[in-house]
Amino acid sequence: SSVKTLEICESKEITFKVLEDLIPLPKIYNQESKHFPLFVKPKKGYGSRGTFFASNDQELKAFFSDKDVKDFQLLEFLPGNEVTVDCFNINGDLKYIKPRLRQRIMNGISVSTKHLEGLTDTFSQWAETISKNIEFKGAWFFQAKQDKNGNYKLMEIAARSGGSSSINRGKGINLPLLTIYEQLGIPVQFLENNYDISLERSLSTNFLINLEFSNIYCDYDDCLIIKNKVNTDLIKFLFEMRNEGKKLILLSKHQGDLISSMTENKLADLFDEITHIRPSEKKSEYIKYKDSIFIDDSFSERKDVKNNVGINVFSPDMISSIKFINNEA
Repeated sequence: SSVKTLEICESKEITFKVLEDLIPLPKIYNQESKHFPLFVKPKKGYGSRGTFFASNDQELKAFFSDKDVKDFQLLEFLPGNEVTVDCFNINGDLKYIKPRLRQRIMNGISVSTKHLEGLTDTFSQWAETISKNIEFKGAWFFQAKQDKNGNYKLMEIAARSGGSSSINRGKGINLPLLTIYEQLGIPVQFLENNYDISLERSLSTNFLINLEFSNIYCDYDDCLIIKNKVNTDLIKFLFEMRNEGKKLILLSKHQGDLISSMTENKLADLFDEITHIRPSEKKSEYIKYKDSIFIDDSFSERKDVKNNVGINVFSPDMISSIKFINNEA
């Protein structure tokens, strides 16, 4: 969107002036008219960064002990539900509106959200009013929150995709991509699937490992196959490594017809080599490539290979979190 639009959205003070008497807004206090509890918010910024909840005058004075009150707004505290409304404009016209409830928030970003079917008319009217007074191009959103009486009031507007607007992609609407299309002048259409959807975002753990190898030795029972089902996390990893040119070697003590079991599980063609050994034998004796890693659910097997071959060993639960940074394609 234009620089003018960005400047309006960046400043909550300007945003409220543009939309005064057009959209329900939280009460704005000054030092003389303030009413506790109140919400202190920077005039410039976004999300919950730099905000403060003040329940009394002492807390407010302590907050401003090292800050300039002119840089902040003293706002009515809105204790109710919070809603984000994802929008999209084409050639200045509002074409897409989808409200969602912000169920759980972390650092100002919704990490749990779901689409709302109710209140669509209310937020559609708000979106139309905002769009007529502020010019947007592509994706944008606004946020609203309920006051103590359950009435929604506008919190802020942003000329970008929301932090969890990817929930729309789960229904077939890729707002960032469509924004690029709009910028390039490519005609935009909306093809939305029909089902209820929610989005959950969580902290994920990844290990970036600086390790070079050319071969992977992998176990079968309780590793590649768990409770008679394929371990899809491990399969994904093995295919990624195969795409990078790694040699895959199955090393198994499977009791029964190994090839028949692999065929039944659609795995017969995955490995470059298949070595079927007796239960009494040590797997370390069959590892002929030292430029390798070893994957096995058994601690005793991993210990034997580590001690006698000297290569790095992994349990299957480690694999889904590993990224080998020196083995990227």
